[in-house]
Amino acid sequence: MYNFNQGQEGISIQPYLTQYKKYNILWLIYALLLPVAFFVDVPVKYKYIFYSILGISILWFIFDYFFKARISIIFNHHQKTIYKKYPFLFRHKLLAFEEACITTVDIPEGICYAVACKNNRYGKYYPISDYFSDNRKGRAEQEQFEKEILGVIEDLLRIPA
Repeated sequence: MYNFNQGQEGISIQPYLTQYKKYNILWLIYALLLPVAFFVDVPVKYKYIFYSILGISILWFIFDYFFKARISIIFNHHQKTIYKKYPFLFRHKLLAFEEACITTVDIPEGICYAVACKNNRYGKYYPISDYFSDNRKGRAEQEQFEKEILGVIEDLLRIPA
C-alpha cells in the first residue's frame, strides 16, 4: 500500500503511492479523450482550447505520476535522521529523531499522519500517509496504517541516542 520497507539503514515509506490507482484511471481517460478530439467536428478555435487544456493537464499528471507519487520518506536508523528522497534526484534532510514527533493533520479531505518538529507541531509538516476520508473505507485504511506502519515508526523515533 505504501511501499513500506524495513532495511538495515532504517525505514522507507512512500506516502503518495496510494494515488497510483487514480493515476491509472486518468491514463485511461486521456487515452479516450485524445482520439475523440481528432474525430469530432468542431471549430478549430475550440480544438486549440481543448488541446491546450488537455496538454497542461497531461503535463501536470506526468509530473505527479513520475515525481510526486514516488517521493520517499526515509527514517535512517544509524544517523537518527529523517530524509525526503526525490526520485531520480537527491535526498533532503528533514529532521533529527530528537526533534521529530508524529502528528495528525486535519483538512477537508480527511486526516493524514505527518512528521513535524516538536517545537512547532502545527507549522511545517511532512506527510507520511495519504489522506484518510471519514467513511468506512477510510477508517479501515487508517486502522491498517496505524497497525502495520505507524507503530513501527513511533518505536523507531523513541530509540534513545
